[in-house]
Amino acid sequence: MFDRSSQCDIRILLAEDNEVNSRLAVRMLTRLGYAVDTVINGQEAIQALQARTYTIVLMDLNMPEMDGLTATRWILAHPAQLQHVPRIIALTANTLPEDRKRCEESGMVDFIPKPIGFDALSSVLQKWSRQAA
Repeated sequence: MFDRSSQCDIRILLAEDNEVNSRLAVRMLTRLGYAVDTVINGQEAIQALQARTYTIVLMDLNMPEMDGLTATRWILAHPAQLQHVPRIIALTANTLPEDRKRCEESGMVDFIPKPIGFDALSSVLQKWSRQAA
């Protein structure tokens, strides 16, 4: 099935303001063997990264208070204020090429379209988990 030995050391922060999307993503991440914490906006994501080490952030683009692109730019511009600089992966229903480009320009390393598919999530996380190890 899944090799969970590499996932046990990977802590993921999920920044998602939609409760249904968040619960679904947490369920999938848990099934894949990852430890996951959740926040509902970019400002909370920054605060979480200042308090704890996360290997990967799954960042929704459209959130209240601070959107995912703004949060990503802040995170990458202020590494000394964080416990660890994570790999940031976009989660969004905006899947046009220009949306992907905006994500890349902000510093996000990958892109998972919504609705989130189990196989797509698993594949992207395995890729970045291996690189983080």
